[in-house]
Amino acid sequence: MDKPQITSYTPEMLLKDNLHRGVKRDILQKQVWEIYLKKHKVDVLHYMVHRRNVGSIFESGILSFNKISEVFRGRERIDDMEVQGRRSHRQLPNGKSVHDYVPLYFCTKTAMQRVKTHKGPKREVIFKPSDIVFIDIATDVLLQDGVCFSDGNAASEITKFYNKPEELDKINWHGMRLDPRQFRFGEDEWYRIRMAEVLVPNIILTCYFTRVVCFSSKVQNELKELASKHKLKMPIDKDGSEGKFINGRVPMPDLKYYFDDDLEVPE
Repeated sequence: MDKPQITSYTPEMLLKDNLHRGVKRDILQKQVWEIYLKKHKVDVLHYMVHRRNVGSIFESGILSFNKISEVFRGRERIDDMEVQGRRSHRQLPNGKSVHDYVPLYFCTKTAMQRVKTHKGPKREVIFKPSDIVFIDIATDVLLQDGVCFSDGNAASEITKFYNKPEELDKINWHGMRLDPRQFRFGEDEWYRIRMAEVLVPNIILTCYFTRVVCFSSKVQNELKELASKHKLKMPIDKDGSEGKFINGRVPMPDLKYYFDDDLEVPE
C-alpha cells in the first residue's frame, strides 16, 4: 500500500491556507516575516547616529533625510555629502526618493562607520568612537505600510529593492557575514552588501526602539539621563557589555560587537 503523500507548506501556501480559515491577514503577514527573519538570523535592525542628535530622536523619533531637512537645521551630521548626493538620485520602484525613508541596517561595522572612525590615505579620523551611537529597532517595523529593503547600499546603482518577506532570500547573507578578507568578490562589493538596508517611510517612532548602544561609560550615563527625561524604558548598553548574542557572534566578556576591535578605548 502506498504511503500517504505529505505536502510541504511554504510560508506563502500557509498564508493562503490560513486566510481561507479566517485568520487576520496582518497576523499572518507577521508570521511570514518572522519565518524569513529567523531563517536569516535577523532579530534586530540598526540605526547609527551622532550622540548629540539622540535627544531630538528620543523626543520625536527617527526622521528621514528629507523630514530632517524640513525640521532640524542644527543637527550633527555623520553622513557623507558625496554619498548623499548619489542617494538623492536613487528612486524606489514606487517612484519615491531614498531620502524619503529612514535607513536601517542588518549589520553594524558598515563602510560608513569605518570611514567615520578610522584614518585613511586621504582622511583623518572625523569622529571619535564615543561620538557614535546605535539605536536597535524591532523587526516589527517591517510590517509598516510602504517599508522596503535592499540587497546592498542604496547609493549603489547595482543595488536592487524589494518589499516581500520571501525576497529576503535575495540578499547575500553569507557574504555579508564573512570577514572581508574571505570574500572573493572584493572589499568594495563586501561593503556594498554589508550595507543592505531596510527603508522605512518618513519616521520611526520610539515605540520601535529596543536598545541603545554606545562606546564609552560617559556617553552611556548621558544617554540614560536622556532616556529617563523622555520616559523611555530600554537598555542603554556600552557596546557588548550585556553579553548578548549580537550579529550571530558568541558573547565574550570584552568582545566588541558594534564597534571595531582596533579602536582606541576611551578613558
